[in-house]
Amino acid sequence: MATYNKPYTDDEKDFIRNNVFELGVSAVANKLNRTEEAIRVFAHKNNISVGDISWSEEHTQYLLDHYQSKTAKEIGEFVGRSEGAVARKARDMGLSKRRGWTKEQEQYLIDNYQHMFYDDISRVLGKSNAAIRKKAFSLRLIKR
Repeated sequence: MATYNKPYTDDEKDFIRNNVFELGVSAVANKLNRTEEAIRVFAHKNNISVGDISWSEEHTQYLLDHYQSKTAKEIGEFVGRSEGAVARKARDMGLSKRRGWTKEQEQYLIDNYQHMFYDDISRVLGKSNAAIRKKAFSLRLIKR
């Protein structure tokens, strides 16, 4: 199991510098019992090239399938990329988060506005509190 937030030894630093480009992030992470993200972050902070960082077809499809329903952080955890890398890839693919409201979301708001807190509705619908309040106002919903 990979360790978290453990300082790198000098031997580990040397191993990363000397091997990550040829072996790849995954192999180095396994050898050092670190996460792939930890190796990528270390390499980035130390200006070390990690070689091929292209997205696999599988990971690209995962991004496409889950971009509307998951956060960039959640997708990144699954595919072994940073939140920023996921956001960049999504932008490069022309993906954007749906900002509008579906009929189902509107109905959920109407049905639950009176007895749920904004935070709870926000979490369920994946919208900000401000978006919930604005939509409630436009639908003329009033908390009693």
